[in-house]
Amino acid sequence: VWIWNWRRCDDGDPARVAERLKAAGCRGALVKAHDGPYWFDQGRPWREIGRALKSFGLKVAGWAYLYGRDWPGEAQRALETIGYGEADAYGLDVESEFKHRPEVAEALCRRLREGAGPDYPLYYSTFAIARYHRQFPYAAFERYCSGALPQVYWNAFRWPVEQALGWTYEDYA
Repeated sequence: VWIWNWRRCDDGDPARVAERLKAAGCRGALVKAHDGPYWFDQGRPWREIGRALKSFGLKVAGWAYLYGRDWPGEAQRALETIGYGEADAYGLDVESEFKHRPEVAEALCRRLREGAGPDYPLYYSTFAIARYHRQFPYAAFERYCSGALPQVYWNAFRWPVEQALGWTYEDYA
């Protein structure tokens, strides 16, 4: 489960959030840690949220929306998120800002992989239906990341779940 705004999740109560996650069959959550090169205001520091969820036996990944304008700053913030030790994995939410900018994607990903180490689980998330975004530098993210976390908004697009998932699997293959 992706958590964008901690305070809106059961008023930021770690026990209640953990109970809901477990009741839904989730083993963990991706919690927004920063937005670009800036910490994302969650009402409490990212490391405290991660530590709290982990105390309930959940896995925790940090994630951020990245813009590529200040990719060194974004990479630094990501490595700090990873370095706190609370993030079992890290997700890069990368979208239109990286279209036609493969050199920025390459530089960002290389810096993250070098800093995180060869085995640390880095994932990228991008467009719901990749076939509509062929100018995106998928190759750079594929080269440095452990895998993809595609966004599938079947409800928002009013598509049958099977169609949206099918296209996602096709496109990412």
